[in-house]
Amino acid sequence: MSAYVYRMYRGNNLTQWQAHFNKQMAPARVSVEWGFGKISSLWPWLDVTRSVQTFRRDVGGYLRVANVFTNMHTCLYGSIISSKFGVPPPPLETYMAGGVWRAHPLKLYVPLC
Repeated sequence: MSAYVYRMYRGNNLTQWQAHFNKQMAPARVSVEWGFGKISSLWPWLDVTRSVQTFRRDVGGYLRVANVFTNMHTCLYGSIISSKFGVPPPPLETYMAGGVWRAHPLKLYVPLC
């Protein structure tokens, strides 16, 4: 797909490497789904699976704005993702200033959503 976006391999005849890749990437896929789930729960009108006007609205633009607002919400209230990985989100002021914040001793960045 791209250098930064991967998808799982499908089919019944996977190589050993492909099956291993799918298994190793499963937790990452779940955390991404949690992020989209948080966006959908905070902004339900953006859930395109329920919307009958998908092609009449700029869903992509709305989604970018909702992502920023969701990140702000996470800075204030946390998220299942930051809890799962044991890394707290940055303070809201740092996020809004566009600064880099490293709170974890391993210097991991927090997936905000």
